[in-house]
Amino acid sequence: MKKGALFTTVGSVVILIISFIAFVLPSTLGSSKPKDSEVLGKYNGREIRYDRDSQFTANLQRTQNFQQAIQDTVRDFAFEDMAKKSGYVVPEQTVNYYIRKNFTDADGNFSKSKFRMADPSSIEAMSKSINQGLYTQIVTDDLIPQSANPYTAASATDVYKGKPIFGSKISDAEVDYYSSFGTEKRGFDLAVFNKADLPQEEIAKWVVPNKAKFDTYDYSLATFDSEKTAGKYAEKLEKGEMTFDEVLLSKDNKKVSVTAEGKGSFVLRYKVELRLEDKADIAIFDDLAVGKTSKPFKFYDDWAIIKKDAETKSIDTSLSNEDDLKTVKDYMYSYEMVYIEDYFTTLAKKFKADAVATSFDKACSKNNITKSSIPPFPLNYGSVSIFDSLDTSVTGLTQAATNEEFLKTAFTLKKNEISDPIIAGDPQSYGYILVIQYTNDGTDEAVEEAEDDKTFSAQLRQMLISNYDNQTIIVDVMNDEKTDISSGYLGNYF
Repeated sequence: MKKGALFTTVGSVVILIISFIAFVLPSTLGSSKPKDSEVLGKYNGREIRYDRDSQFTANLQRTQNFQQAIQDTVRDFAFEDMAKKSGYVVPEQTVNYYIRKNFTDADGNFSKSKFRMADPSSIEAMSKSINQGLYTQIVTDDLIPQSANPYTAASATDVYKGKPIFGSKISDAEVDYYSSFGTEKRGFDLAVFNKADLPQEEIAKWVVPNKAKFDTYDYSLATFDSEKTAGKYAEKLEKGEMTFDEVLLSKDNKKVSVTAEGKGSFVLRYKVELRLEDKADIAIFDDLAVGKTSKPFKFYDDWAIIKKDAETKSIDTSLSNEDDLKTVKDYMYSYEMVYIEDYFTTLAKKFKADAVATSFDKACSKNNITKSSIPPFPLNYGSVSIFDSLDTSVTGLTQAATNEEFLKTAFTLKKNEISDPIIAGDPQSYGYILVIQYTNDGTDEAVEEAEDDKTFSAQLRQMLISNYDNQTIIVDVMNDEKTDISSGYLGNYF
């Protein structure tokens, strides 16, 4: 773990102790926020309200984050429902215990005078909040084990031998188990082949045997609901009873897949083929003489008749015209990704051979590739937040944290071994082919890690585990069908 990362992570830990530990009623709601008693949403029919005495407002005071306060309130309501469903009843003496903790003298003892001076309505609101909070806390303690630290322990009396008295615990063995994760780290040199960079000469090479796909048809098109209707018009055309222009103007013509002039809007052979129910019907477009009309055929969801208006044009396979180049390239990236992947895989294999024969750096130079150096990271599928993880901002590694082939390869290579090509996806691009060399076992960082571990105590590890459990639960309850948050409230404030 890098220096500074520890305290950033710990500082973001959600403190689960309920607001009654330091209960302070809000003095104002502020004009820039929702009006008093506004309903922000519901959980299981129970309103999430923004008012002086609500659980949401208490959570907002604690988190200073509107979205987090809503999420925590939904979690609190779900936990309270669970506790009540179990038959648990908050003991009155427990509520009194926490009320007394809010009225103490300089020595920390309960002060009757301060209690008597308090506004009765504030005491009532405090009692209500504590009662509600205890329902939530008992489930929190059971589901999310807490570490004994000043943020989660109600007081020093709630801790015995460094562990919280109440609720489930995180065992030392569990902490050691999690602490052992990520002890093996590996760093790599990386060569990336971007599948978006298919060169023009390779596209021109591919198009030669596939040129027919880009034949351009010039035809007029009439479409009808049924074969019977299309056949009726085809017969009239054959007998000379109607012209094709008259057919185009007929009430039965649906005018689908055509321009305003009635010309077919799909002119490339491969696009026409995609819309033919019977692929053999492409012969109609190929064999029809100019000026002649066709028999009816199924065209997508309709029945069609065409009139061939001009001879079919073939593409110039030199692709010197930019429009032709774009047409073929667009087709290849839509329908020929296997060909493209094979092309770059072949390049990556050649790169590996060069790297093995010389060096990774020399192979990069020879093949005009910019090498990336990936710092040591542990095996962490999905980049679980309580452990170090791979830097997925590096080009080619966007989805590497969930790429099993990449992770298996990375953690089975021998020191200085170079991998075979690895296929890597990317939702924002066509993907990549990667070649990696295992270069760094993290030994250089051992001293720094050891220093960090002195600070990264078992207690803080427990806090991170608790926070991870809490966030997982919040995701579940926010996705629960019982949760209904008013549109716009999540993310609109703070």
